Amino acid sequence: MIPEELRMAPEAVVNHLQEGLRQVQENLQGEGLEEETIEEARYLINNPVTDNKIVKAYNWWNRNQRFLEEPVDSPANVAANLWGGNHGRIWFMDLYECYRVKP
Repeated sequence: MIPEELRMAPEAVVNHLQEGLRQVQENLQGEGLEEETIEEARYLINNPVTDNKIVKAYNWWNRNQRFLEEPVDSPANVAANLWGGNHGRIWFMDLYECYRVKP
């Protein structure tokens, strides 16, 4: 079981989430961005991550890690920020390992 304190997004992750939300306000996102991704980014700023989001993020980062190399303010950069940026990738991967071995 993942301790509650580890479920809260670290400051560096929150900074990327906030940057992604700012980018969305400026309409920099691509057409494929799901509204649920935006809502979950807002939620994670002040709330603990769910097991479902951990699994989704693990899978998303495995498919989209290349988004970290895209130019700032590109649609891929917006998406990466809404998933916590590189700090989020590391955080979600670590959480997934905890989740995967839960009793």
